[in-house]
Amino acid sequence: MVQLLDFHRGGPLDPPRLLPPLPEGPGPAGGWLTEPPPEPPWLIALWGASCWYCKKGLQALAPAARALGIPLVALHVPEFPADEAPGYPERVLEELGLPIGTPGIHHHRDARTWAEWIEMRSWPTFLAVDRERRATFVLIGWAGEDQACRAFLDAVKALDRNPPTFAGRA
Repeated sequence: MVQLLDFHRGGPLDPPRLLPPLPEGPGPAGGWLTEPPPEPPWLIALWGASCWYCKKGLQALAPAARALGIPLVALHVPEFPADEAPGYPERVLEELGLPIGTPGIHHHRDARTWAEWIEMRSWPTFLAVDRERRATFVLIGWAGEDQACRAFLDAVKALDRNPPTFAGRA
């Protein structure tokens, strides 16, 4: 089942939910495989290496994030014991054409704790995060060519990519 939560139009987390800081340290199966991402906005993908829909979602959303100039933060959340095997998520990313070191994509190997903090319900889960670190849209489920995915990508395009300005500062 695909579900798109639009927190700008009213929803369970209205107003948009402020997210916790991204993971700093490693989870049980590892930590950042790349440098952590710059400040938001971000497109966050919570995925599992054994999840077919997760893999398809990453492949669909990576080019969109790149075209929009928004970092894709791929937070691996192991769903099955095999997902924790040394080198397995990295091998899956290689097979998907999104190897570690792909510009604009920031990978964390085990973000289970962060997924628990945000109450992740299903694999995959994709979040559009604004510059104030608020989840404005969440896509739960398949990220293919359907109406929910198009609406989610429209939300990502609308993220404010300009840094905040403060009155009185030069």
